Formats: sequence, structure tokens, C-alpha cells
Amino acid sequence: MNEDFEKRFLKDRGHNIWLSDEEVAILNRYNIPYQTCLTLTEILYHIDNILNEEEIEELENLSIQISDRNYYQNTNK
Repeated sequence: MNEDFEKRFLKDRGHNIWLSDEEVAILNRYNIPYQTCLTLTEILYHIDNILNEEEIEELENLSIQISDRNYYQNTNK
């Protein structure tokens, strides 16, 4: 299998928001303005607004990924 692992590496997209190329592609597909968001929570808000209207599996999966990352980045340990 010749999978492009590069698209899964997290990159800083500004405001200390780390997203992979794969995640950015999904956000772009649904016109979610991650570039203007200041937090992962803000991105999740946009995703949830779409998911409230319709069930989209790839967005649901992305929401889970970002929620987990947000939890681990922003929880005091």
C-alpha cells in the first residue's frame, strides 16, 4: 500500500491550531473557515453547526479527532 503519510502530519495553521493536510481538505470541502478560527473549539462549533443539519460521517470523524486533540492540548495535567 502506497499511502501518503505526509498528508496526516500535523502542521501549525496559525493561532497554534495544528491540523493535517487531510483535515484541512475536509474543512475546505464543507467551507469551514479554519483560517479565521482562533481555537480548535471554534472549528468544532462550525462542524457542529453542519452536523446539526445533516449527518456526514467524515465530519463526525473529524469532530472526534479534533475534540480529542483539543482535550489533550488544553487540559491541565
